[in-house]
Amino acid sequence: MVFILSDNSKLPWSRSNSKVLNLIRNCIQVNKPLFVTAGAALSLVYLCATNFDSDIKVINEGLYTKNVKTFFDVKPNSLAEMILDPKTGDLFEYNPRNANWMPKFNSG
Repeated sequence: MVFILSDNSKLPWSRSNSKVLNLIRNCIQVNKPLFVTAGAALSLVYLCATNFDSDIKVINEGLYTKNVKTFFDVKPNSLAEMILDPKTGDLFEYNPRNANWMPKFNSG
């Protein structure tokens, strides 16, 4: 059984939390019993919401005081980059076919 105890000061998608995400993802893939608390529980919820996809990079990380619409003119460098609306928790994914940002899911 794997126990993960962490504080909830880290955002689930932050780079500093990537090892926790990988450990949780690996435990689920091999059906290893897992007990998580606080920040690790948020990471588990995040993985469930993203359907255990690979890690994403939030383009406007650390710039949450700015209006989220100011970032809709930015084109991502990769498909793993998303924009977070800090008021609603919505994450937006770039749609290259329509050349615009579309809501992908809500992170809570």
